[in-house]
Amino acid sequence: MRTLILKSVLFLSIFCGLMYASDLLFYHNKSGLIGMVNDFYEAKEGSVDILLVGNSHMGLGVDPYILEARTRMKTEALSGAGTDIYQIYHNISEALKTQSPKLVILETYPMIMHNSSSFGVSSDAVLKVVDNKAFDEYSAYTYRDIMIEDRGEDFYQKFYLFRYKNRLLDPKSFIDDLKYSTNESNKRDLQLMQRKNSFITKAQVEKFKEKRYPGNEIYLDKKEHFFVDKLIALSEKHDFDLLFFTVPVYDSYYKLVEHSFERFHKQLSEHISGHGSVHFFDYNRYLKGLNETYLINEGEIRKSQHLNYKGIIKTSNALSEFILENYNHQPSSLSLDRTPEYLSYNSIEAAEGSMEGAISRLIYKKSYREGRKDTVRVPSEFRFVRIEGWMKHTNAPSEQSEKVIALAKDDNFVFVTINELENRTDSILIQQKGADYRFAAYSCTINKIFFEPGAYEVLHIVSSETGKSYMQRMNNWLLIE
Repeated sequence: MRTLILKSVLFLSIFCGLMYASDLLFYHNKSGLIGMVNDFYEAKEGSVDILLVGNSHMGLGVDPYILEARTRMKTEALSGAGTDIYQIYHNISEALKTQSPKLVILETYPMIMHNSSSFGVSSDAVLKVVDNKAFDEYSAYTYRDIMIEDRGEDFYQKFYLFRYKNRLLDPKSFIDDLKYSTNESNKRDLQLMQRKNSFITKAQVEKFKEKRYPGNEIYLDKKEHFFVDKLIALSEKHDFDLLFFTVPVYDSYYKLVEHSFERFHKQLSEHISGHGSVHFFDYNRYLKGLNETYLINEGEIRKSQHLNYKGIIKTSNALSEFILENYNHQPSSLSLDRTPEYLSYNSIEAAEGSMEGAISRLIYKKSYREGRKDTVRVPSEFRFVRIEGWMKHTNAPSEQSEKVIALAKDDNFVFVTINELENRTDSILIQQKGADYRFAAYSCTINKIFFEPGAYEVLHIVSSETGKSYMQRMNNWLLIE
């Protein structure tokens, strides 16, 4: 009997140990929003220069890749859907345990729509428990916490392998989870989530005209005044600049409640006045909102509207310009990731002879001889920009490389493809160059609505398996009117 008990205890110990080990593996998932938090926790200590915090309006409003490329400062984000100001405060406090950012940028929508708290806690309730230690854990809105809170009441549900058993029964889902748990970084995966290339339709615009919003909820309440003070004190204690920033909303909504946005702007501006290290860049007020081509189609136009990639490009570059004009921070490291954004915004070309490629077609039925340089006007009746060509880094097999096109208007608007490129078979290219080029050819189709008017240079970018990217200027231009 004693031997049986010992064997049973040993078996349970081994079983629970294996379950715990598997849980840790998936706990470090690198996909989506969980991956965003894990990326931050696993970043080298003291390496983050700019920290972005907020709710979904920050996550779907500012691209860390663009900010990092334009400012040349290491940029990380900690944002979550429905995050309120007190959760943001505790997230920043948590971040400061491992990082010493020079600039913390807080998107103001959690304060503009303060009554949309994901926990529905009133201002008075927050103020009563704000210094309670248990509240720190309650309000630290990290996706690691969500993973823990998501566990069931039964003991076996405490482990990933039981909690998500349906994913285990699907081999593809399990392999995806395993892959995302062992990836070095999820940034590109997170950007793919961020990149929503849809836009509001004319029918939705007409329907929105029937709506009325009083804007009574747009103001700084007692809770927000309190936490703004705590954030200012935190910035002074840890010696970082604090920048409040507003991502633009739908311009038709802005017009309906402009008086309320003005009230909020005045309240926050007055509250932070006198603090030299605290600023407010109200880009929403500067633009008075953005039109429907800059916003995601979310079914119905609401007051909580998010930006598509066109809007993200515009907003991220405006924020970058503000940082460059108003701050003089020195980066913690001169060694930043050679992302497609970094190369294209900084015009860093690959060494001569290391990149090959050509544009074979621009728009429709417009063929080009290899090496021809030209500017092509996109006719107003055409809805799509279509590009065909091929690209390859001389030292990397084409099947092991990721192909990217950047369409660069200037330093303030560069459209970088993610899922818009498709591989195509170019039998003539393979016949002339060899089997290594069988995955070098591509086709790319993008709706013209996602571009601002102007002349765009076509840039070829190849990312190798090791994560390094190489860029080649093609000297082909698209003129979008």
